[in-house]
Amino acid sequence: MQELADAEPWGGWRFGNLNRASASIRGIRVAEGVLDVETGPDGLSVQLNGTLLLATDRPALITGSRIETNRLMCQVTLDNEMETALRFGHLLPNTTVAVRIGHAVQQAVTSPTGQCTLQSSGSGEIEITWNR
Repeated sequence: MQELADAEPWGGWRFGNLNRASASIRGIRVAEGVLDVETGPDGLSVQLNGTLLLATDRPALITGSRIETNRLMCQVTLDNEMETALRFGHLLPNTTVAVRIGHAVQQAVTSPTGQCTLQSSGSGEIEITWNR
């Protein structure tokens, strides 16, 4: 289980790995509900209570993943510096968010279902903030 999902004391959640082999774990009980994690050659998918928390389109290691009142943050590690798509869920629907990937900041609008899709050209820190 710790290969796919683990709580890092004072650091947030860790999800995924850089291995292209398929693996999954379902029903991890956490304070916020139930996590399901899948990883494989097509990427990483993490669901919280049956809805998307985060996903990538290729294998990735996500560390320090935390959601606060108006901020989501994590560190993304990829096996190389190719561009990848990152999707984040459990955000406020139809909301303008500020997205920081490394040192670059941009704005995006979440979907009606509270998701935000980003493109990243490599590993680095990601922070998404919004006003409540």
